[in-house]
Amino acid sequence: KTAITVVHPKENNNVSFKGHSQKLPIHMDKVEEKTLDNNFNVGFHNTNSNNMMITMSYSTDTPSEKKAGVRALFDEICNMGTKDMTEAEFDKYQEDKNINIELSAGIDSLEANVYCNSKNCEESLDKMFDVIYNPRLTEENLEIAKKRIKDRLSRMEETASSIYNDYNETKYKYHDTPKEVLENIDNLTLDDLKDYHKYVLNNSRATLSCNLPVNKPEIKDIILNKASKLPNVKPNEVVVKNIFTPQETSKILTKEKNSSQAEIKEIFSFKCDNSIKESVSVNIMNSILSNSSIGLFDNLREKQNLAYSVYSDIDKEYDIGKISLNILTTTDNKETGEQSFDNVQKSINGFNSQISALVNGEFTDEDLENAKRSFKASLLSREGYASKVYSIGSGMNSLHGIDHDNKVFNEIDNITKADIIAMAKKAFSNKPVYAVVATQDTLDANKDYLNSLCV
Repeated sequence: KTAITVVHPKENNNVSFKGHSQKLPIHMDKVEEKTLDNNFNVGFHNTNSNNMMITMSYSTDTPSEKKAGVRALFDEICNMGTKDMTEAEFDKYQEDKNINIELSAGIDSLEANVYCNSKNCEESLDKMFDVIYNPRLTEENLEIAKKRIKDRLSRMEETASSIYNDYNETKYKYHDTPKEVLENIDNLTLDDLKDYHKYVLNNSRATLSCNLPVNKPEIKDIILNKASKLPNVKPNEVVVKNIFTPQETSKILTKEKNSSQAEIKEIFSFKCDNSIKESVSVNIMNSILSNSSIGLFDNLREKQNLAYSVYSDIDKEYDIGKISLNILTTTDNKETGEQSFDNVQKSINGFNSQISALVNGEFTDEDLENAKRSFKASLLSREGYASKVYSIGSGMNSLHGIDHDNKVFNEIDNITKADIIAMAKKAFSNKPVYAVVATQDTLDANKDYLNSLCV
């Protein structure tokens, strides 16, 4: 649907883009939520589409006692068929039925999605349950999965993100580094995978969300009936893991790579309070930092011509918030003879200059309003059955409930310039980690400068 509004110039001052007069991301009159006797939290969204997405999520409050590589192995093997169906048979089954089933395993979670048509919803749901509860844990699959993982990890190209992730995973011990996986994967057995699988299913809360075609109301009863017969799970009480530790000294991570462009990241971490206001504030803050009168794009790309790609990004895991500033800048082009080693220093100085402008509130009211409009537009653009299922599913797995996106949308207009400044001061209060991947000549030329950043 498209809405076109024509406003006379004299009336323009009376028009505003306010969330309370707008449609909301989630139409709650189309949403239904139920908690079953086995504690499964089930959410439905009515749609006009006969194409369906059904998603299930199992989450534990504490990770299982594990050995390095167990999660990666289970993640690989759980898409390789079922107890009674080989990987080839499973793939053919999906192709013949025109369905797609995907499973992914986390350190403390198991998620499954099925994409199907309403006409084979019941069969698709049964097969998804079969994959979840009866994965094909055989010695043959174990060896195939080990080989695939080793091949993939051994070919993995190191980037600024990968060397930062290695550092971060070593710091928090919640995830395995690729090196740890490679060193231990041959020691893992089927019993290790079975123990992981059993732990997640026996110690999880669980949600199921899907869209319901309005012309087939009987599907809701089918899903509720089948979900109610699944083994009991824990009540869906979301607990945020508190694992954040501050970065008290700056850290420089470098890796040599034969590339004309240096990849540079500066990453700050901060403790999240998991409130709606903070979530909205950090998104708006990131938008201003990337694209505004004080943004990285306008200043480092357009004015300084340092790079084609420069942006900031945000991420969150448990109670850890992260904001990264990222750039690809030419420093050492062997083919043309161009050497711009000082672009590393210019880029990092540029990062810090824009952070300072943000913290000092040098952005305009127009910058703030543009960021708000952009954020609202991103929430409202989540149309289509799959996006709606994702939204209500992520809401049920959050502290704020199935209407999480609506609460976020309604908070946007309440955010002030003072809120953004306060958020920036918090986000950039700890020391950063710098990750630089570049030619050895570039790293050597910037050695003293990079070392000077470690304070």
